[in-house]
Amino acid sequence: MLNEIQQGESCLRLGNRDRFLLVFIFGAAIFLSLSVPASSQSASVAQTELSTDVASRLQGQIANGGIEIKRSALFEIRNLETAAASRIALPALSDKEPIVRATATASVIFLSPSEAAPALLPMLNDRSEFVRREAAHALGEVGDPSATSSLVRVLQKEKILEVRTAAAMALGKIGDPAAIDDLVSILKSRVREDDEFSSAQRGALGGPDSADREDRRPSRTYASNFSSR
Repeated sequence: MLNEIQQGESCLRLGNRDRFLLVFIFGAAIFLSLSVPASSQSASVAQTELSTDVASRLQGQIANGGIEIKRSALFEIRNLETAAASRIALPALSDKEPIVRATATASVIFLSPSEAAPALLPMLNDRSEFVRREAAHALGEVGDPSATSSLVRVLQKEKILEVRTAAAMALGKIGDPAAIDDLVSILKSRVREDDEFSSAQRGALGGPDSADREDRRPSRTYASNFSSR
């Protein structure tokens, strides 16, 4: 599957739609190559104690600091790589500033999957596309299959390419086989939309609505190969 993608990559015009298809197919290929879901990054991190002084300082900075102070505290929390530190970052997920919420998504990934995923899932519906994208990335790092259905809905409903791409890659990292049927369906739909879009473009430019466009659009071949596996 990956070999087919490499062979076809040079033939694709990497516009927004083609770039999404390429990334999406790559994520799907990861799905098929995994027999066991990827381990959560948080599961491999040793649970170490956080000193009371450090915890109090970080809590105060997140609760009362300005934007940059909050972000600095969140970066420090992420670098500590412990569940105890990540738990301090949870209130920042509801901060009024999008940049703080987005930064916080990467600071809670060292919680257990059962705690991190429920905290991050609502962020996929945030009003800021930047926050939605970062939440999808964070869910991929957490690796909890409970996020699969929500990430699939992002692929189905989200209008922003970068957010869809982040969701596709997160699904690839999670590696939940239960999502494969949905991925195939979405991929086929995207290919049809892309063909219709290209046909409309050619018509608008006075060009032929070529019947041999399958020869010039390797993404259709990918969909056929993928669905047969």
